[in-house]
Amino acid sequence: MSSSEDNNRFYMEMEFCATGDLSRRLWQNKNNPYSERTIKQISTQLLSGLQALHKNGIIHCNLKPSNILIDEYGNVKICDFKKSLKVSTMNIAEIKKNKTAMTPCYTAPELFQEDGKYSFKNDLWALGCIMYELAVGQVPFFDESIGN
Repeated sequence: MSSSEDNNRFYMEMEFCATGDLSRRLWQNKNNPYSERTIKQISTQLLSGLQALHKNGIIHCNLKPSNILIDEYGNVKICDFKKSLKVSTMNIAEIKKNKTAMTPCYTAPELFQEDGKYSFKNDLWALGCIMYELAVGQVPFFDESIGN
């Protein structure tokens, strides 16, 4: 991976992931949940990625299958950091939720409260939802009325 920047933007270049994102793979496999071995492999890689992010004070804030790319070797890559937060630049108590960043099926319950705030735990909640979806073939929580 390489990066560059100009006066207004930061650019990251990543390798091409020919197999697309995890949501595409879930859709293609919706009638055949993943094996425990595959779930462990994907989860371990995602945990490693989240550990690196959190160690550097970054909360992804929008972890979901469509933000996880898969290369031709089955390796996962976390992408789409436009809604992520850098904790070291602000007090953790000041990190208020941004409703535009929320994908309800992967959002921790506390973020639906009026005074909800992001934390590293929210990324782990989303990871748990993704693991459940890999095992069962559907998201763990879904309600048409969410967000209304």
